[in-house]
Amino acid sequence: MLNTLLNRLFITSHQCLLCGDLNPQRICQQCKIYFQPPQKPCKRCAIPLPLSGQHHEPICGECLKTPPSYDHVFTPYVYEQPLAKLIQDFKHKGHEHIGRALADLLCESVKTYFEKNFSLFPDRIIAVPLHWRRQWQRGFNQAETFASALRDQLGIKELTKVKRLNNTDSQKGLNREQRLKNLRGSFSVIEALGGKNIAIIDDVMTTGATVNTLAKALKHAGAVQVCVIALARTPKSQDNS
Repeated sequence: MLNTLLNRLFITSHQCLLCGDLNPQRICQQCKIYFQPPQKPCKRCAIPLPLSGQHHEPICGECLKTPPSYDHVFTPYVYEQPLAKLIQDFKHKGHEHIGRALADLLCESVKTYFEKNFSLFPDRIIAVPLHWRRQWQRGFNQAETFASALRDQLGIKELTKVKRLNNTDSQKGLNREQRLKNLRGSFSVIEALGGKNIAIIDDVMTTGATVNTLAKALKHAGAVQVCVIALARTPKSQDNS
């Protein structure tokens, strides 16, 4: 009986990653208040819009000038501390328990989002692919951790017949135009997607160049609508990071 109770405690209880308290969730409700949602996000790319002034259409100037290939973005949080450190520790240090916590956090937000926007529910999801060399160096694809959790918890099938064709140079320090040029021809979709809604899954959205290039390839394969789901969105001041 004691072993059963201990096993149940082990399965259902975790130490909160931020405060350390024992909790059924890996990040407790009290600590989630430190994760801030984007204020007045652009309807298309989710970049936070200036709080001052009136916006008849909640669309940023960049999307009005050059509409992206994706149709809309859902990102529940702004990429800032303490969430940014958790994402970096998972992405660059491979801390799996942090990855599971972040995946649960994303799934919780996505469930609520699609309950209110059921017409946008995707037919397939695709994690932003890494080139095989990059994945071999890192040991895993952090976006795939999130996509697998969404598949298991929401029952959305994954799209697997997508390849990253070239190992692009580092995107760090490049602006959006440079990133788009760097990514040109990077993705190949080898499955007909006629009439399907596809969701691209990633950890952080910065300039949107990578997901824009992938969305273009998905629409070329026949996807009727492409949305982007990312855990966090950088504010504009960090777009070049």
